[in-house]
Amino acid sequence: MSTKVALARTLTCFNGTKSQWDNFRDQLLMYLGVYNDKLNTNKRQVFFTISHLWSEDNKLCVAVDWAHNWIKGVLVNGVTLPKDDPVTHTGAYTFDHLLAELDAVFKDQNLAQSVHVCLMSTRQGAKSLQEFLQQFELDAELMGYTPNAVNTLYDQFLIELLEDLLNHKISSQVHTGGVQVPNTYKVFKECLVVINSNLGREKLQKNC
Repeated sequence: MSTKVALARTLTCFNGTKSQWDNFRDQLLMYLGVYNDKLNTNKRQVFFTISHLWSEDNKLCVAVDWAHNWIKGVLVNGVTLPKDDPVTHTGAYTFDHLLAELDAVFKDQNLAQSVHVCLMSTRQGAKSLQEFLQQFELDAELMGYTPNAVNTLYDQFLIELLEDLLNHKISSQVHTGGVQVPNTYKVFKECLVVINSNLGREKLQKNC
């Protein structure tokens, strides 16, 4: 007897709480990717998403209200109406259309502003370099700066920002010996790790 293996965690429902939207969105996209063999059309993806806009305790909530209004405005006899294109005035309603509408309603703009402030102003302080870089990259990812992408468009911005927020004992070593600062975030990060390791060894040698 074969055992059925769950490839992804069961998708929890979304009740409309804005602080939970990003987490639900990520889980949703992960689930659709894992089970793409079954949820492989726009119609299936749209209806699957709508079916998860409700409260776990079956009580009325913001997401349920939104879903009801969506059904009234978009769904006719089980078929989604065309998504009006400003040029052709035609076009099928897609999962991307639905996701964009949900983002506009449920994305927590206050959270985004808070993350942006943290990214731009949180200094390394007492954190280890590893801890600081993890938080820096997490905030950068949330703001869409893709620090770990192969070809990010924000290399120079991230390098200059990170250099400003690092502890002076590390950032001051970047330009030591007239070495050119790397022009990609990935290489710059590797350079910082080497500098931090060298500083750690120097400290150990002084204490011996």
